[in-house]
Amino acid sequence: MSDDTSESFGFTWGETEGLVWLRDDEGNYKRVDRELLVDLRAVAAGERRVTDLSEKKRAAVDHLREADFLHPGGSVTRHETPPGVTLWPRILAFGVAFALLTAYVGYRLLFTGMPVGTGTAPNLGGGVVGDLLLAVPVFVALALVHEAGHYFAARPYFRPSLDLTLLNGVFPAFVTRTNDAWRCPRSVRVWINLAGPFLDCLQCLVLAALSLFVFPASYLLAVLPVFEYVRLLFSLNPFVHGDGYWMLVDWFGATNLHTRGVRDLKNLEPSVGALYATLSTAVTLFGLAMMGYVAATLVGLV
Repeated sequence: MSDDTSESFGFTWGETEGLVWLRDDEGNYKRVDRELLVDLRAVAAGERRVTDLSEKKRAAVDHLREADFLHPGGSVTRHETPPGVTLWPRILAFGVAFALLTAYVGYRLLFTGMPVGTGTAPNLGGGVVGDLLLAVPVFVALALVHEAGHYFAARPYFRPSLDLTLLNGVFPAFVTRTNDAWRCPRSVRVWINLAGPFLDCLQCLVLAALSLFVFPASYLLAVLPVFEYVRLLFSLNPFVHGDGYWMLVDWFGATNLHTRGVRDLKNLEPSVGALYATLSTAVTLFGLAMMGYVAATLVGLV
């Protein structure tokens, strides 16, 4: 344990729906007990010394210092919790858009026999192969629109960032970093996560309308909403470390569910988290197989 246990310090803290947390300069959050926060504020104000605390709390202070959540000589800053949002109109709007998109996909797959890799219909990209090549930048643009939904839903509350990462360590995806959402009420966090899939539905409905009423012979426009629908279902799956997972965590307050589950699974400890981690691994493997099958179908190999 460090020798400078009498040194005062500063930190940034906040409280969201009963959850007390500290924030470091990199935007990372650490949950702390309310009783420990009282002691930290007393030490920071010079009203108490770290050596006056219990051994367990002194160890916690050392850990927080090493993790840069406590800054020697700094001030204590509190982040105020912003107001929440009304979720039901947003969820209803998403449900309507998702139902319309589902109807379009059902129509394409059940009644028109598309998408198939026949290459017999006129198209936008100079043949099926040309359409598939054109689809690559289109898919990137659709993914960016999805992330724009997260970004602009989060922007009134904090400054998010966009990164390229791997979902479940396998699937490449653009991701909007919203660590600071932890300072927001649950309704705001759920809305930030739902905003991306909501824009997915809206942009797919635009593509579907173009396919049905403007370019009915376009293979590319017929395929895009179907493929994006599959990707949307994958994103909403709570067993994939994406939007569905974060909505599950936020809705039920299951903080660090994936991390705790992987840890329990490695230690062979039976728990809800371990069950979640097992199902998440199974879904990842199944998702890989399905994505390969869909891709093979679209190019006519199946």
